[in-house]
Amino acid sequence: MWIFLPWGFFSVTWRDDLDCLQVRARHLRDLQKLVDAYPEMGTIETDAAADYRWRVYCSRNQWATVVADAAHDIDYPNFKRRALDFNPARRWALFDVWRTMQRVQTEVERALILPQQDD
Repeated sequence: MWIFLPWGFFSVTWRDDLDCLQVRARHLRDLQKLVDAYPEMGTIETDAAADYRWRVYCSRNQWATVVADAAHDIDYPNFKRRALDFNPARRWALFDVWRTMQRVQTEVERALILPQQDD
């Protein structure tokens, strides 16, 4: 799962070997905010050789609480603007994701609207 919150971006995956979720981030500050808000997430680990350098481990229930709280905290009409309040440096990353997903939408709409050619 990739999830963008106004204050952070996370990649969350299951770890069979640890029997838990790992919550990974590309920016240490994102995980620091997460651990500050949810101390039960534990200690941030660093792996300089990993794709996502920083990570914490948690149960499914702990992560579900984070996501549910984030949903209850939505009080903004525009996600990108709200996220930029926390980190203006992410402007281009957020715009690139928005633009890429807009292209996907357009391609899907074209596939549905254009008549199928008979052979």
